[in-house]
Amino acid sequence: MVADRLKFVHGLEHLLFHTETKAVLKERSQLHRMIADNNTWIFGEEFNLTVSDQSLTAVLKKHRKLLGEEIVIDGPVKRIDDKIGIVDLMLSRSVPRNHADELEHLVVELKRPAVKVGADEITQIKKYAFTVADDERFLSMKTRWSFWVISNDLDAFARAETRQRSKPRGMVYQSDEGHIEIWVKSWSEVIAECKARMRFVQDHLQANVDTEHSFKYLQTTYARYLGDLSVSVEDPDDVDPIHANEAAAE
Repeated sequence: MVADRLKFVHGLEHLLFHTETKAVLKERSQLHRMIADNNTWIFGEEFNLTVSDQSLTAVLKKHRKLLGEEIVIDGPVKRIDDKIGIVDLMLSRSVPRNHADELEHLVVELKRPAVKVGADEITQIKKYAFTVADDERFLSMKTRWSFWVISNDLDAFARAETRQRSKPRGMVYQSDEGHIEIWVKSWSEVIAECKARMRFVQDHLQANVDTEHSFKYLQTTYARYLGDLSVSVEDPDDVDPIHANEAAAE
């Protein structure tokens, strides 16, 4: 399981940031589908075991107007190209709890690659989160909510909001009761955190994962999403965005 996760993360990083694949990767029908296919653990181990929840999806759709009617919530995207049918996607999952009256929900919005998360997007997801959490369908339940907004990049406002000393990196809101959390992150941050969580186990298992085998693992395991997508592994212009960001910061 650990080896497969390591290959998934390294392969995903290759898809997202390689100069060839990032230009052709269909982030809605390919990226979203791969994550929904039992890979929500990349957002944290607490989301390792998640299930589809029709009640949650119904509530999210009920309040969709707060985000825009064009957004697709846990549904197939049948038409994708650079000019027509480009939409944002929302992934919704419920985390099983020990008691029937306890619920935990993960709601992840994937923004279009060209959209930098900024003040407007943060305000929008806050309004949406508060409205959904207060929906009458969940009022009698002990419910915890985690809302995520992920894009390739954040603007200066969003970076400042996600790096407050009083909150964990990436968190922009937490209710007093702790039952609502709102996070904004870039893909490079999500991947870096995922690697950090697995580094201890990787070191002790002495698991060696390289880019070539990781990418082949994605091609084989998720062929139904990626189709015949194929690129050379070597890329002279390919720069690890995580280390690049760190170098820029220094």
